[in-house]
Amino acid sequence: MSSNSKKTWLCGSISMLECYDFGLALSLAPILSKVFYTNTPTLSLIVYYIIIMIGYFSRPIGAIVIGFFGDKYGRKKTYIANTFIMLIATIMLVFTPSSQSIGALAVFIFLLLRMIQGFSFGGEVGGGLTLCYEYGIPKYSLKFCAIFEALTSAGTILVTSIIAILVYSISPQSMIDYGWRIAFAFGAVLTFISYLLRFKLTETFHPKSQKHPPIYDLFLNYKKRLTLAILLSLVTVSITITGVFLPIILLKITSLTFKDVSYLHIYSSVALLISSLLVATFFPQRFFAKSWLIAVFIQIIFSILLFTVGLHFNLEVWMIIAGIINGLISTLTIGYIPSIFPKNIRYTATSLSFSIAIIIIMLLNLFILYTTHYVHMMPIIVLCVILISGVTFTYSGVISRDLKNS
Repeated sequence: MSSNSKKTWLCGSISMLECYDFGLALSLAPILSKVFYTNTPTLSLIVYYIIIMIGYFSRPIGAIVIGFFGDKYGRKKTYIANTFIMLIATIMLVFTPSSQSIGALAVFIFLLLRMIQGFSFGGEVGGGLTLCYEYGIPKYSLKFCAIFEALTSAGTILVTSIIAILVYSISPQSMIDYGWRIAFAFGAVLTFISYLLRFKLTETFHPKSQKHPPIYDLFLNYKKRLTLAILLSLVTVSITITGVFLPIILLKITSLTFKDVSYLHIYSSVALLISSLLVATFFPQRFFAKSWLIAVFIQIIFSILLFTVGLHFNLEVWMIIAGIINGLISTLTIGYIPSIFPKNIRYTATSLSFSIAIIIIMLLNLFILYTTHYVHMMPIIVLCVILISGVTFTYSGVISRDLKNS
């Protein structure tokens, strides 16, 4: 294993630890909605997701600010400083009072800390992906990005595993009283480990003085590429519809318990990790060059099968299949995103693309969650996923000639 390959595996493992922190609040939604908003179960869950969404809107700001430092002063120092922001916010979340203790102020504190976490995470995936892409130049860049994505997905397994252990070990009321704090405390420990490990990475970019901020150059000269990167990011992050939100939606419209949902998350997450690691490890570099087109078609076919046939049969089996397909989709798509930007704006552009895409997907998921209370939304989910994939395929064909000639 080459030195750069080892650094890629280290970078992916490091980002996995921080992904635990940011994904925890989403997976604990049915619990935290009762901690910070005590009303009817459905309404409290919807209000909680609105709070989560507000936190997500700080991600593009983080992408622009953190990306600026990454493109202007170097990747490694920015990547290290970014983790420190997440660490402070996570520690403070552990000690945040509930709404029963201090009322609406608890919701405000939770929202503020989520916005700080979102700001930090806005530069996390883009930063790690940029580092891994540059570690792999020129022969293994796309493959190294796939390895990064595969390892990052293990953060989901950490989240679901810790939650499942807590749910199995303590009562539902204890989970509301203090169990969620244990999960966040574990996340703080992981983030501190991540902070220390980042010092072992090496710098991949020594920037020269730039006349304009990266974001200015990005919108002035690379608008088409940014649009394509957002669409590709949508394909990558849309796996949350089946991997994360589908079990939560089923919690609303079926008799499933939170423990059942936790197990479904684990089945899907483990399958995703195995699938993505196999693709990233054994597929040759040349396969990744245009393989995201394959991911688009897989996304369409599987979405139709899952929401028209799969939900009427064994859910455990279909969640495993969803994890396998999601792992394939994410690893095949992700490496193309940093490859379409020049190095002087790559950190900013990649981070911003992901941040915008995740906001769009979260809004879609929030809409699905709200309207599922009134109508059966599965056909609309299918149409949304097909639309994301179809637009990506169409738009990529329009500007592919521009990218080749640049």
